[in-house]
Amino acid sequence: MSDHHVEYSCHAYRVRPDEIMQEGFIRDAAKLFSSEYGVWGRHAAQKVGPSFHHDRRVRMNHDRLRKECVPDGCENIYVIAFGHEQDHLAGFAFKTRLAGHAFATCWKSGGKTVCWVTQLCVKKAHRKRGLATEILRRVKDKVGGADFFGILGSHPAAIMGACRAFGDGINSLHQDISRDDAETIMRSSPVSYVRNAQLKGWLFSEDGDDRTSDHSGCCAFTNFWVDHTEPERVLENLRGSPSAVSQVLVKWPLGELPDGCEFLVLIKNKDASSPPQHAKSANKLLLRPCVGTYESLVGRE
Repeated sequence: MSDHHVEYSCHAYRVRPDEIMQEGFIRDAAKLFSSEYGVWGRHAAQKVGPSFHHDRRVRMNHDRLRKECVPDGCENIYVIAFGHEQDHLAGFAFKTRLAGHAFATCWKSGGKTVCWVTQLCVKKAHRKRGLATEILRRVKDKVGGADFFGILGSHPAAIMGACRAFGDGINSLHQDISRDDAETIMRSSPVSYVRNAQLKGWLFSEDGDDRTSDHSGCCAFTNFWVDHTEPERVLENLRGSPSAVSQVLVKWPLGELPDGCEFLVLIKNKDASSPPQHAKSANKLLLRPCVGTYESLVGRE
């Protein structure tokens, strides 16, 4: 698939749990996640159950996705991205296909509004183009004046996308925010896997000791035993190398990722008091206006 012949559009929705079941969002989101996210790690069968074999696809049905990503009584955001690819066999008409999505939920913690990305998934064919960043920017635009943005994720690309979308990039990440506020914010979350996550790494050690045995820096144990082979390879390539999207030399600040854990990023919104403004898209992304309903776009896939 050529960069020159693919354009993207991102559509943002505010949704309630009852609406999302009716609209069919949840069905398509679960299908995308189950086919694209990753595979179970080598300890998954032992830690979770015998059916979670190593190298088997991580799958999520629509009931579990709704429960984990669209909690009751909250403002929930769903952003879906479509790739519009030129079809040379059809007279250069565009084919529209699902390319990625994100779920996010908002709640109050200590009088502050928190927006947490509960799921981010981009199809493999559309990665390394800045699409994850653009999807998360649409989350920020839709939410408006949140005070904090957070994400747990095992893939460095998701973490870097969040840092670009919600802050000034991974190299400018202020980890004192995670150290000082993550515990309180996460314990107040309506999302169970966020609320029950156990903070881990040198950032949270009582004496500030950076010599943790597993070299973890800022992460949380979430009991998510996804395979880390690809994320580790990406992380190895990132260290001391320019980002594929921004071309800026990356200094990875979060340490290693132990099995069963996810990297943690918590970003304070410097624009919380300002009206939302759509940020400039990432370098490689060609964006087109949002045209058509969700149903009409999905129907053309």
